[in-house]
Amino acid sequence: MMVRPVQSVSLLIASLCLSCGCSRDSQSESSAPSAAQPAAAETLNDDAPLSAASLSFAVPDPPADGFVGSQACVECHQEVHSLYQAHPMASSMAAATDTAGRDLLSDSHFSPFDEISYAVTSSEKDGMVHTERRTAVDQTLYEHAVPVDYRVGSGVHGFSYLLQSDSLIFQSPLSWYRAKACWDMSPGYDLPTNPGFERLVTHNCIACHAGRARPQADSRLRFEQDAFAELQVGCERCHGPGESHIAFQKANAAGQDPILKFAELPVEQKNAVCFQCHLQGARRVARYGRSEFDFRPGMKMSDVWTTFLKDQQTTEDSAVSHAEQMFQSRCYSSGQLTCVSCHDPHSRPSDEDSMEWYRGRCLQCHTDADDSSGDLTSCAVTRTKRKETQPDDSCVACHMPPASLEAVPHTAHTDHRVRRRPDAPAFRMLAELLHEQDSATTPSQLQRARGIYLAEQAYGADDRIKAAEALRLLTPVLEKIPGDPLACEAAGRAASTLGLVDQAIAFWDQALQQRPRDILLLLMKGSEQHNARQFAEAARTYRQLIAADPHRAMYHGRLSHVLGMLGRMDESIAASLEALKRNPGLPQAHSWLGMLYERQGDQEQSKFHRQQATQLEESFRASMESAQQAAGDSQ
Repeated sequence: MMVRPVQSVSLLIASLCLSCGCSRDSQSESSAPSAAQPAAAETLNDDAPLSAASLSFAVPDPPADGFVGSQACVECHQEVHSLYQAHPMASSMAAATDTAGRDLLSDSHFSPFDEISYAVTSSEKDGMVHTERRTAVDQTLYEHAVPVDYRVGSGVHGFSYLLQSDSLIFQSPLSWYRAKACWDMSPGYDLPTNPGFERLVTHNCIACHAGRARPQADSRLRFEQDAFAELQVGCERCHGPGESHIAFQKANAAGQDPILKFAELPVEQKNAVCFQCHLQGARRVARYGRSEFDFRPGMKMSDVWTTFLKDQQTTEDSAVSHAEQMFQSRCYSSGQLTCVSCHDPHSRPSDEDSMEWYRGRCLQCHTDADDSSGDLTSCAVTRTKRKETQPDDSCVACHMPPASLEAVPHTAHTDHRVRRRPDAPAFRMLAELLHEQDSATTPSQLQRARGIYLAEQAYGADDRIKAAEALRLLTPVLEKIPGDPLACEAAGRAASTLGLVDQAIAFWDQALQQRPRDILLLLMKGSEQHNARQFAEAARTYRQLIAADPHRAMYHGRLSHVLGMLGRMDESIAASLEALKRNPGLPQAHSWLGMLYERQGDQEQSKFHRQQATQLEESFRASMESAQQAAGDSQ
């Protein structure tokens, strides 16, 4: 039995788009060569990654604290606060039963696949509940009802939903889409073999969609029981912590108000305020000593992350690539364009006013003299000709047309490449990395980040060449900073891809010393032991995994298998039954139970579970065939 851990715990970013530290370390390190973004990326000599002696990792000071919450700003800033309440960011996250979602229940039953249906119900007693029901020939095989706690997304494109269990947060398979006012499957759940209610939500997802979260510091998945200090994106996400500003104003003090003055920031720092959430890239790696929650307005992106950019093709299909598309535009090449050149962070124009608003943003830079004046305009097409197809003379309709997103159903996004003609190619190729003037991404940080990224790519694609290169980059990094859990994890991924079982486990054990309850590390370690038929060791690791996260059926199922292989039948049966409590739609659990009960001589239970397995397999097969047929018809 080949057991490979789930490679990605979350595609939530896509679905939710429905959405300067000084060193404490005395070591110094020269900055990476600066370049205007997007320029050619800094490269390392392929034959000579930096040695451990040449590497330096200064630990940044903790980011500024002193958060007070948006309500503390209202007393003095009532007008802008009221205006902001209509902005999408002001409703980035809320309770699932928030009034903005109550009208969604008019379409609360749907069946996206043959023999699988979903329902959404809401009541004062139970809150919002999402239910999955599977049938076979008019017989209900199971019904799985799960209360959800939060809705996520501004509602401009729709809402996705989250549920919290203890310190972990999971995604529901159901989302609501505004374009067609319908419920449907969340992005990444387009096949019947989807992760159901067991997709874990990571810190990097919550860091953007919640105003302020309370993460557990030694984890990338766990949160405090009271997970959110502020649900909606608030004032301090763009203006910085407000405590010192309020104290300054109350004291009527002389001198410089400590609040961040956005208008005075350099262009890169202005954009970074937006990029902290709106530039995910192909992968961004938090620098050594930083977390996903460490960005503060006034920092550069490279103060927290090394950001690898997507390629041009990927930016066309992604819901979270507006920044990368902007990098491909001539407008951005001027060096002065920022996100707020076109978007007001405090308000959003109404649908009726949006064309005139965005046209006005274009005319800040582009002339539009009357044709009769004889003056040239910025547009090569005369106004008379333009109005033949665009009576309102919209710039956006031609230069930034909407495009459908394959990854997010019922959704379109605006093309931010701002092409001179709709059929024109992109202005420039994207660089490998986001580069900033005086970048904090030093050669040492770059070597670490590239090794981590390569290792993850190698592990997901079973690419031994990338794995070998990743280990070559990471080995001196781990000599320098052996306690770096992310680099240890990545080295384990690379070693696993190369078939070096003992080395992979040793790397993961090293990371587990820093993060003993890390679910992803335990899952990878257990899977490696499982694949190597180290069943006793795998059983111990899976028990640790279940202690860290008892909610996911997959973990109980894997424990059941290794216990069965060890001949511990009663324990194996108990583990499979636990798996089915958490997810009743697991044919493999029923099939395994059928075999276990047969070995114990319990023919009645064996027959029951074998029949359940057969019915579920047939139901899944029918659902897969219908889904594939629908996909083929749509192409």
